[in-house]
Amino acid sequence: MIKSDQNIKTLLDQWGRWKVRENSLALGYPSIAAFARLRVDGARSSGNELLVDDDLQRVNGIIHQLRPSLKRLLACHYISAGYVKDKPAKLGLTRDAYYRLLQTAIEQTAHEMGGKYQMEFEEAARG
Repeated sequence: MIKSDQNIKTLLDQWGRWKVRENSLALGYPSIAAFARLRVDGARSSGNELLVDDDLQRVNGIIHQLRPSLKRLLACHYISAGYVKDKPAKLGLTRDAYYRLLQTAIEQTAHEMGGKYQMEFEEAARG
């Protein structure tokens, strides 16, 4: 069984990849060659279709409602290109402050998502 904290981190990673793809499509660049948009039935797909499940839509809404510092940190960590070691300086944070704030953002997002994403703090305290 996957730990609940891994569930939320996996979802946030998927969210980041989805946002990167969404942002690249917004620039007007084709994501694939025109001939690759042909479907088996001969019809054409738009190529701009982004299939997003309910959990990604929910987490996106939750992230947009977080306080700006947490939202900015999640966007930097999961969307921005570059090495993670360089990201604290990008936000004007120390390494320790960056990871504490990242943990807070992940925990708050997990709490809002609930269910299988809810992090089990009681078990960690007992352990």
